[in-house]
Order: sequence, then C-alpha cells, then structure tokens
Amino acid sequence: MGYSGGPLKNAKEHTIYLSEFAKLHLEALLGLSDDEVWLFPAARKDGPVSSKSITKQIYDRQGAANGTPFMHRSEHIDALTLPGGRWTPHDLRRTGATLMGELGVHGDVIEKCLNHLEQNKIKRTYQQVHYPVSGDRLPSIQTLKKTSA
Repeated sequence: MGYSGGPLKNAKEHTIYLSEFAKLHLEALLGLSDDEVWLFPAARKDGPVSSKSITKQIYDRQGAANGTPFMHRSEHIDALTLPGGRWTPHDLRRTGATLMGELGVHGDVIEKCLNHLEQNKIKRTYQQVHYPVSGDRLPSIQTLKKTSA
C-alpha cells in the first residue's frame, strides 16, 4: 500500500508495507467510511481530512477541562484518555520508532519507516542503501508482528 495523497514533507513518495493484520483492519475501517478512497474523508471537500483536524478530534476526546463537551463537538470527551495524560498523533510515530528500536530494528530502517531523509548530505549522496522488501516483509514490521502475536 503506498501513499497517494499530496506532497510529503520531504517530497518523496513513501511506500508503506502492511501486515495482513493491518490490512484487514484498515479495510474494515474503510467499509465504515462514507468515502471509497479515504478512511478519514474531509467533510467539505474531496480528499482526506486535514492533519490539524485529526489532532483536534483526538484532543476533544481526551477530557474536557470542565467535564463538559465543547459546543458542536464530540460528546465522547474521554474516549481517548490515557493514564499518562494527553497525547498527539505525532506521539504515535515516536512510540512506534521507540518500540522498533527496543526490538533491535536498525536505526536506518526506523528512519525509513518514518520517511526521514538522511541529514548528512554526503552520506545521503554516497550511501544509498536500499533494504530488500518483499511484499509486507519489511524487517521492522515483521519484528513487531512476532512480538504482538
């Protein structure tokens, strides 16, 4: 499954290899969507909902300060509350990267999963390592899959 939306931060296409488990659940979520393409379609235009809107929706479901839902917003104010406090979508990226590192996944593979560019321009130019991928066999995903089974 590859990213097919607008330009990414580093202007490079990013292919995401999914396990069968992930595919199954994403397809189920897509079945709940009113859109044939987007899991989270925008309400007022074609295409996906904006990342800022997703962050706001998550924030709204992590407990209102006074215990009352915001006007014209979700009534499920505690649906995403966690004991450690508020979290953001970016925290999920950091958590995934941390878990991969703890499982011994090579740092370069983690950076590829996050679609980060190598910061060292010389290294980026001369060390163009491409890790072999076969279907959904990306090493980091396979390692995570084994530990969660």
